Formats: sequence, structure tokens, C-alpha cells
Amino acid sequence: MVAGAKRNVDAALHADPKFWPALYQRAEIFAWQGQYQLAIADCNEALRQYPGFVEASLLRATINAYLGKYAEALKEFKRRGHARYPRRCVRRDRRF
Repeated sequence: MVAGAKRNVDAALHADPKFWPALYQRAEIFAWQGQYQLAIADCNEALRQYPGFVEASLLRATINAYLGKYAEALKEFKRRGHARYPRRCVRRDRRF
């Protein structure tokens, strides 16, 4: 299921490398697979193209919190108006 989703996202990005919704979807897939640096890179690129994309910002913050980069995560959450970490950030026993 994830492999099929990744193929579809890769096809969309092959057709249009600047398609930021596909970058975000790929970031979610990377995060689910535990490839956090690749997920953050895709979030960064999606946000570079569309700075108002809150979901990409919050995914990046969530990943940073999961990785123990709490200062970066908190800064991002505060910038987006979320003063507290989402519940899934603090659960160290499960992946995204």
C-alpha cells in the first residue's frame, strides 16, 4: 500500500518537481518509514514553495520533537500557534 502511494507521488513529482502537495505526501511517507531527514527535506521544499502550508510546518515540528530536537520543534509549534506538542510527538514507543 505504501509502495503504491510512493510510486504515485514519485510519478507526480516526475511530471512536476515543484508540486508542493506531492512533496508533502512524500514527506509523510518518509516519516512513516522512519526516514526523518528525507521527510524534513521535503517539508522544507514544500514550505519554500508555499510558506503558508501549515501541515508541512507541523509535520516538520513533529518529526523534530520525535528526534529530540525540542527547541526547534517548540519554535515551529509556537510560530504556527500550537503551544503544546501533539500527542503523537511524545509517544516514543510508536512511529508516526
